Amino acid sequence: MTKAPLRANGLDGGLELWTWPVLATTSTLFLVGCFARFFQLVLAPGYAELARPQPRLFDLTLSWFESSGAMIQRAVLLLSLLLVAGIQATHYGAAFKFAELVVVMGLYCGLGLAWYYEGRIRKSMLAYFILQFCVLAFFLALRRHLMLTTGFWTPEYDVWASLVVSAGLAGSKEHFDVKPREVRLPLMSTLFALPVLAMAWVLVHGLGSNTALLVVGMQSLIFAYMGKGDRESPYRVVAIAGFVVFILLFFWTKLELRVVPAYVLPVGLGVLVLLQMLRNRVIPEARNQIRLVTVLSMLGSTGYSALLDEEYTLAFLGVFSLLCLMSMGLGSFLRVRIYLLLGFCGLVVAIGVIFYRVSNTMDRGPRMTVIGSIILLVGAALVFGAIYYKTHREQLISRYQTWRERLSGWE
Repeated sequence: MTKAPLRANGLDGGLELWTWPVLATTSTLFLVGCFARFFQLVLAPGYAELARPQPRLFDLTLSWFESSGAMIQRAVLLLSLLLVAGIQATHYGAAFKFAELVVVMGLYCGLGLAWYYEGRIRKSMLAYFILQFCVLAFFLALRRHLMLTTGFWTPEYDVWASLVVSAGLAGSKEHFDVKPREVRLPLMSTLFALPVLAMAWVLVHGLGSNTALLVVGMQSLIFAYMGKGDRESPYRVVAIAGFVVFILLFFWTKLELRVVPAYVLPVGLGVLVLLQMLRNRVIPEARNQIRLVTVLSMLGSTGYSALLDEEYTLAFLGVFSLLCLMSMGLGSFLRVRIYLLLGFCGLVVAIGVIFYRVSNTMDRGPRMTVIGSIILLVGAALVFGAIYYKTHREQLISRYQTWRERLSGWE
C-alpha cells in the first residue's frame, strides 16, 4: 500500500509556516496559565515574605498571579484548547510532523489533566465534559496521523474502539455510581451517545450489515449488563430497544423478509416487555389501552396475511395460531385478562379459517358429510350440555363464581 504524502502543495505547504509557531505559543500560554495557578496556591505565601524594596514588572506580574491565578488559568485553558483544536482541524487533510504531533498530543494530555483538577476544585460539570473532549481529540489526532502516514487505521477500527470504550465505561459503572453528579452525568452521557455515533459512523462509511449488527448486539448486551438487578433501570429499556432493532436488522438484511408481521411482532413484543417492566410507573388505564392496541396490531398484521390474503401459505396461519396461544399463555402467567381474551378469540377465528380452507379443497360430497357431522356433534353437545347443566346446576354456578372471583383479581 502506498503511503499518503506528509505534506501537499499549495495550502498544506503554507501550513508549515505557521503551525509550529502557533503550537509553540499555545504551549507557552498553557504553561504560563498553569504556573499562575500553581503560584497562587503554593508559592504566593512564601514569595510574600521576601523583602522587595524596589518592585519590578516581574513582581507586579507575580502579584497579579497571586490575586487572579484561577481566572488566568481558566482563560488560558480555554484559549489553548481553541488554538490546538483549530490547528488540528486545519490539518485534517495533511499529516503533522513528528514534533508537531508530539506537541499536539502533549497539549491535549496537559489540558485534560488541567480540566480534571478544575472540575474537582470547582465541582464543574462543564470541566468534565471538556476533559472528555480532550481525550477524544487526543485519540483523533493519533488516529488521523496513522491514516495519513501508514494506512493502518480503517473506519472499522473506529467501531471496535467505540465498543471497547463502552465496555470500559460499563465495567466502571459501580465505581462511577458513587461519584458526584458532575462526574457521573458526563460519563453516562458519553455512554448513551456512543451507540448513536457508532451507528451513524457505520451508515456514513457504508460498513455493511454485519458491522451494524455487531454494534447493535454488543451495545445491547452492555446496557443489559448495566441494568442487572434493577427491573426499572433505564439501561434495561435501552437494552430491550437495542435487541428489537437487532432483530429488525437481521430480518431485513439477512433473512430478507419483506412482510409486515416480521417487523410488527418484534416491536410489539418489545413494547409489551417494557410495559411489564415499567408497570408500576404507568397507570392501569393507560396500561390496558397500550396492551389492547399493541396486541391488536400484532394479531391484525399477522391475521391479514393468515386469514384474508390467499397468496400466502398456511405457514402464516400457523404463526397466527401460535401467537394466539402465546397470548393466552402470557395472560394466564401474568394474570392479564386482555391477553387471554384476545388470544382466545383469535384462536377460535384461526380454527374456523383452517376448517374452511380444508373443507374448501374437498369434493362436494365429502364436504357436505363433514359439515353435517359437525352440525350433528354441535347439536348433541348442546343437548348434553343442557342436561348436564340442569342436573349439576349448583356445582356449575359455584365453579363459575370461583372463576369469576379469581379473574376479578386479574388486571
